[in-house]
Amino acid sequence: MKKRWLWSAGALYAAALCFAVMTGCAGKAPQAVQPEEIAGYSEAQVRVIASSERNRYEDVLTSEIWQAAGQGEENGFMKDLVQGLREFMEELKVVSYIAEDQGTVLTDTEEKAMAGAAEEYYNSLAQSDIEAMGLTQDEIVQLYREYCLAQKFAAGLARQDDLEVSDSEAKVIHVLVAATESRDTAQRFRDMAVSEGANFRNCAGELGIPVREMSPGRGQAFDEDSRALEEAEFALTAGQVSEVLEIGGTCYVVYCENDYDEEATRERKERIAAARVESAFRRIYEAYADRVVVSMDEGIFDRLDLAGKSYAGKSDFFRVYNKYKLQ
Repeated sequence: MKKRWLWSAGALYAAALCFAVMTGCAGKAPQAVQPEEIAGYSEAQVRVIASSERNRYEDVLTSEIWQAAGQGEENGFMKDLVQGLREFMEELKVVSYIAEDQGTVLTDTEEKAMAGAAEEYYNSLAQSDIEAMGLTQDEIVQLYREYCLAQKFAAGLARQDDLEVSDSEAKVIHVLVAATESRDTAQRFRDMAVSEGANFRNCAGELGIPVREMSPGRGQAFDEDSRALEEAEFALTAGQVSEVLEIGGTCYVVYCENDYDEEATRERKERIAAARVESAFRRIYEAYADRVVVSMDEGIFDRLDLAGKSYAGKSDFFRVYNKYKLQ
């Protein structure tokens, strides 16, 4: 099971934050101390999240997923599902702790929104489910508050200047690359390719030179030779043909088809930013994980039966959160 919960409601893809980044943020850096024990979530709160996850699987795979998965102690699918839930509940508790420790607070508007979300979710439950879980509205309010704190803290991290990604560093272009071992052949080809009305591919075909279509992103080069080729590619403007580039014993001639793919650049920018946030967040999370211990009843997860029991009907914690987080 993918750990999508913590960051699914925002544009983040991560789980926690980096000590190096943290020392540059407003707030306190964690010190080496004896681990502090913090109370985890109740069995009813775990079942709220478990039920939402069960619904997510059924929405995608239908309820037959539980018959196909089967039950029993040796079922790897169910073990992974429960383990993922356990990790999420522990991480949510730790990240909300980090958020408060670093000075993140909810505004009055956010507090009211989370109270509204809790009320809507609680009222959507059947009375029999509330009684069976032993759930109180205060427990739902706590879940929404701490989830919102974690999201707000992560969103604040994503806005840190040193994690921002510029269009320039994420830039994606489209080029045609012709390569041959003969310098003379490469020069002859280049002369043909720059003549008026010439077609780069056709000229290469006449000389039997292979052409590769490539869409490099800036900074993807992995060694000295590839960096030299990348530098030459990104120096071109659309429609321009490079000089003969002799790199690592091979002669290249490059034609630039598009010197800025806006959509591909935007998507790559988002991926790079998400990776930076994830890496930074994970390292800070791990630094805090060494100083706090989440105390939860292990029996909660042993008693959890996702295949056999829907604890909260079709009520969805995350769908309600997404509705209220914009208010």
